[in-house]
Amino acid sequence: MLSLIYLLPLYVLFTFLLFLSDIILWPVDANGMWMLSLFVVCIIFASYLGIYLGLNSKAFISSRKNASGRKMVRHFSKISITLFIITLMAIFIYTGNSLGNIFELAIDPRLAYQKMLAYEVEKGGGFYLYKTLSIIMAPLYYALIPLMVMRWKYLTRKQAFFGLLFVLGMILFSIFRGTDREIGELVILLVSVTLVRITQKVRNGEFSAYQVLRVFFILIILFLFFFIVFSFRKYERLSGDLNFCVYNIACSNQNSIFHSFMSDEIFFSVSMLTSYLSQGYYGLYLTLGMEHCFTFFVGHSPFLVSVMDKLLSIDLYSCSLMGQLNGVGWSDDYTWSTIYPWLANDISYYLVVPFIFLISMFLAITWKIGVLEDLFSAVMVFIFLFYGVIFSTANNQLAIAPEIYTAFIVWIVIFIKDVKWKKTV
Repeated sequence: MLSLIYLLPLYVLFTFLLFLSDIILWPVDANGMWMLSLFVVCIIFASYLGIYLGLNSKAFISSRKNASGRKMVRHFSKISITLFIITLMAIFIYTGNSLGNIFELAIDPRLAYQKMLAYEVEKGGGFYLYKTLSIIMAPLYYALIPLMVMRWKYLTRKQAFFGLLFVLGMILFSIFRGTDREIGELVILLVSVTLVRITQKVRNGEFSAYQVLRVFFILIILFLFFFIVFSFRKYERLSGDLNFCVYNIACSNQNSIFHSFMSDEIFFSVSMLTSYLSQGYYGLYLTLGMEHCFTFFVGHSPFLVSVMDKLLSIDLYSCSLMGQLNGVGWSDDYTWSTIYPWLANDISYYLVVPFIFLISMFLAITWKIGVLEDLFSAVMVFIFLFYGVIFSTANNQLAIAPEIYTAFIVWIVIFIKDVKWKKTV
């Protein structure tokens, strides 16, 4: 079951095949496509090699086994209700709406999104208070759902209730914003931690093949539900236009072979999903021939670039790969370019493949420790890296905002403190 981790590079391959398909017609030339294909193949090979060496490396024994997890379980109710209250604050601060508008906004995501954009322009003191609180609480925010899954049998009914209340808060926040980020995060958190838990139970003989299939069936249903809701919300935001285009640069191919056995509505959903999963490769394609400036090792993160520009009164963004993409009409404000140009800003494309190799090895090591040693901090680091892989075809999601970046670094520090350098068999 530890070999399940080998499926992650296949996900990257799948998204690239979507880019190569005729579902969306991208304006690319043959030479650039060959260079792009070679780079992606190198990335996939480095990922597999890193995972193989990570799984076969000598793991570590935790010196304070589940210390972080036990402390969170003891204070689970307080953490859950605090995060739920902060989420309710965020609903008002970001949108100006109250819970009384929920039904109106739930059936009209376009209205919710427009209201959020209009209200977000006027950032008052409450916005900065919320951002500060969200950064401070981020390590707990991202850990609460994994902890519920990993330690469900140890939770009291009161703790379980407050945990589910927090999940409700995430869903409400998504509804009021008219976006799908929170629901997407919820799905990824559930899928990644469920993979860890299922693997543990199978290894311990607690799960039969039938039970494993049942869990995977539930996950598939969950994904389909998210996909249907996602499609509906996007359809509403586009005012019912079934001809899907990516910012007038590339549009869905109405003569695609896939369209021949799909209805217009289904092909719209497939085109939209294809765009979300693969449009990053077009941005990557554009950057492969670009030169860029030294970004002081902050170019992988948009918010760090912004901070550096303000602190030093310079303009790193304009000479970075993202700034140059913006200059050719592919702005990172509303399009994606995969994780690789973000990394190349700091280490160049020559070192991106070796870096992916090291990250893949670290991913496999945390997966192995999380499954075999049941170390919660290892599970958390694995979840963040899993999250990064899923979004790698879009952007560097782990460093795109201070909240998730802070949470990721904090859990890496906790993981390093929780293990000792002792060889296992």
